[in-house]
Amino acid sequence: MNKSIAALTLLALAGYSAERPTTFEKPFDPNAPELGCPTLPSEFDISITGKEGIDFWSCYAINNKTGKQAFHVYVGNHPDVPDNLRYTGTTSTVHGSLSWFRPPMAVKSSPWDPKPWITFIPTGDLRMSVMVVTFTATPQDLPRIADTIAQLRQ
Repeated sequence: MNKSIAALTLLALAGYSAERPTTFEKPFDPNAPELGCPTLPSEFDISITGKEGIDFWSCYAINNKTGKQAFHVYVGNHPDVPDNLRYTGTTSTVHGSLSWFRPPMAVKSSPWDPKPWITFIPTGDLRMSVMVVTFTATPQDLPRIADTIAQLRQ
């Protein structure tokens, strides 16, 4: 009996592959563009520059007329966003719809005060990366800014 159990064990071990299971890796598409800052059509007169991190980009959109920052864009897979974001609505533009989120403290302010706004835009690449756009504006300025942000391209 012990010999037959040992024989069955050896047969089972012979069929066992010693390879370790592969770990999950994000799909790699050799034809995909490299991560980087998004672009806008030239009619917006906004320059976008950024700094490369380990696996992300931190990009700043500067209004060329005023020299002021229009918005910030994070491009990558691990955004650092505030806790407890609250969905505040969706803006539809001819270029797409954007869902808006705000931190809880911003929701309690006056309706006319500038507020921080955050939206998430998938890049559509196999890396599953996302663009996270943040800026501060009044609710009245949101539709104009939303049209600009909806045209960001990776």
